[in-house]
Amino acid sequence: MLQTQTVDVITPAVEATVMTFGYFYIVELGEQVRPRHHHVGINGECTCTLRRGCPAVDQVRKYLADGGKRTERPSFGFYPVHPARCPIKGCGAPVYYDASLSSHNRGAGWACSAGGKAHYWLHRGWITSMRQKLARQGKNV
Repeated sequence: MLQTQTVDVITPAVEATVMTFGYFYIVELGEQVRPRHHHVGINGECTCTLRRGCPAVDQVRKYLADGGKRTERPSFGFYPVHPARCPIKGCGAPVYYDASLSSHNRGAGWACSAGGKAHYWLHRGWITSMRQKLARQGKNV
């Protein structure tokens, strides 16, 4: 069953609080906004239904511009959230989350709006070949 989340679009009148937690920024927008706490990923999207249009995203941008601490960076090839755009060279189309491609080792699965799941698997193949190349060079990834 599909669950929906109601979000009141109110820009906070008070200063938001931004904290880092793992690969996410936790943004408290104040009591007048529901939900009060938002999670913004390193892809620049909030986990609420507003995604890039959420005021929490703007608060994270401001926080970083003011010298705020950055979140942890995931290991090479691991996606805690889907990328905002397709990483296939020359594509750059928007991507969307695809739970069927998610795994504990690879992270969040995604599919390209232009190339579908094929672009996901093409990118995964590139990551594998890059890991092998870096390992031959003695670099730990």
